[in-house]
Amino acid sequence: MKIRILVLTTLLIASLVSQAAAYKGVDLNWIGGGVRARAMGGAFTAIADDASAVTWNPAGLIQLLDPQVSFSGAFVKPRVSTALTYPTLDGGEFAVSDNIWRVNYASFLAPLKLKGHQFSLSIAYRRLNEIAFADMFNPYLPEWLAITELTWDSLAVSNLHVERTGGLDVVNLGFGTYVWEDLSIGSSANLYLGSSDFIETVEARWSRDVGVQRPDVRKRLFRAESLGQSDFFGFDLTFGAMYKISDLRLGLVVRTPFQLKESWEVIQNDTTWETKTDVYVIKELKADFYVVDQTTKLDIPLSVAIGAAYQVTPNLLISADVEWRRFGTSEYHYLDSSLIKSSGEKEEYFSSFPAAFRNGGEGRVGFEYTLQTSKGIIPLRGGFRYIRHYLNEIENSTAYYVRDNDDFFYILVPALYNDRTTTAMAFSAGAGIHWDRIWLDAAIEHYTHKMTVTGFDAIDYFGGDRSEKQTSITVSFTGFF
Repeated sequence: MKIRILVLTTLLIASLVSQAAAYKGVDLNWIGGGVRARAMGGAFTAIADDASAVTWNPAGLIQLLDPQVSFSGAFVKPRVSTALTYPTLDGGEFAVSDNIWRVNYASFLAPLKLKGHQFSLSIAYRRLNEIAFADMFNPYLPEWLAITELTWDSLAVSNLHVERTGGLDVVNLGFGTYVWEDLSIGSSANLYLGSSDFIETVEARWSRDVGVQRPDVRKRLFRAESLGQSDFFGFDLTFGAMYKISDLRLGLVVRTPFQLKESWEVIQNDTTWETKTDVYVIKELKADFYVVDQTTKLDIPLSVAIGAAYQVTPNLLISADVEWRRFGTSEYHYLDSSLIKSSGEKEEYFSSFPAAFRNGGEGRVGFEYTLQTSKGIIPLRGGFRYIRHYLNEIENSTAYYVRDNDDFFYILVPALYNDRTTTAMAFSAGAGIHWDRIWLDAAIEHYTHKMTVTGFDAIDYFGGDRSEKQTSITVSFTGFF
């Protein structure tokens, strides 16, 4: 029995690592902010001529020689769903959706001279992404693996639902300046912060045929819920360059690798046990709490973006970006233990595991056409973003739950990523009205990402889809001083 418990505990640790439970729902395909840039599909690396430049290419900040303040609010509607079909157990769709209104971007830019040399400084805040995650598992656990009373002969786990919500933010502080004629450079320091909450709900069923003397079938039902919350922290640098050749602009951006740290707490409450036959029902309500504090780190890789923009006519601007992200080298780092020395100094020891990501990237295209009217300048914008995701389609995604007396183990069998790369897309459009000192802009953006899930639950194959969709409507105010 002790050997079995040790094996299951080891599987539990390994499976948590492979599933990267601490980062579920965090989309790492980050791009910059600002309504104008997002309406153009994010193809802004070679343009970057407003206060949002610090989030795209800080080398573009020097193009602005007047103080500028900008902020925007967004109505965001994320929806994430998992729809799986199992051969013998319950299936269907489980989804997380929300309607969120929040200030998602704010920036301030100020020019200054230092010993006669012109600089532009900027600070910005933006919401990187809304964390929304929904997952479900419904596998069957064979009797030979189950640690139960010997008289109980089977165990099925159904309706294991995982729900997570929250958000990840970043604060950017950067500068830009000219170094030679139309060549400018810039840099920014980026501080990542955020938090999330999640709920796991699991239901387990046992059954036993009590024999000829008592032909009724006894059933044993268990329900439990885990609650968790976490906080994020990270820091990196961005370096950019921009060069103008007549009506052509070229941009280059490099973002340094770093580790995104997440500190989280999980509280698991053993809530309800129920035994019943055709004759009677016995319920046991418990309030046993298991608290787990954990720290994890995820490698965020080097990324490189290049862009070009061309002023076709005085009224028409087109642009395109390509970005490459080295996710294939990413690892998870899980805190194993801590050593507190007699001096009070604390040392932490982490175990590292491959993240099973793929190198990713994206292509972005956009345009802006301006209409000169008696009421002001009206810009019309549109764009498209195609993302080669760092996540691939999933095979053999499953989960087990077992119990031995008063101790229980929740086991996730590692998901295997196959070679079929998933892709995501985003369409955007926008318009506005610009006066001399005030700009009002609006944009709409729709993002979709779909994954295929297949597996084997010890009885037969199962399959389905995981779908992520998010629609946002954003309005912004920009003022010049």
